[in-house]
Amino acid sequence: GGVVVPVPGVPVTSGAVYLTDGGEATAAALGPVRVTFAPAAALSKSDVADTTGAGDSFIGSMCYGVATGMDLAAAMRLGAYVAARKCTRLGARPGLPTRDTIPAELLP
Repeated sequence: GGVVVPVPGVPVTSGAVYLTDGGEATAAALGPVRVTFAPAAALSKSDVADTTGAGDSFIGSMCYGVATGMDLAAAMRLGAYVAARKCTRLGARPGLPTRDTIPAELLP
């Protein structure tokens, strides 16, 4: 009975990217660049307990996916799910899912 974390949407790819860094700097790329945008898993604000470690959870899960043969979009989708699940509990580790609690469609 904990929080139900929805499966993130399917990533889309674009040929242009614009990045901002909290008002500190911006960057843009056009042309022969391939950028993949992955939606986050939609959690309500009331389901978010703590975002500490969410970025690390995303990157670690995405790297796991790529290292086990997943394509980039699928690995990003896995990372988004794991990061969202992490945010449902206080602290960097308690909310991390175990392999058996991750939807099979997100695993290699």
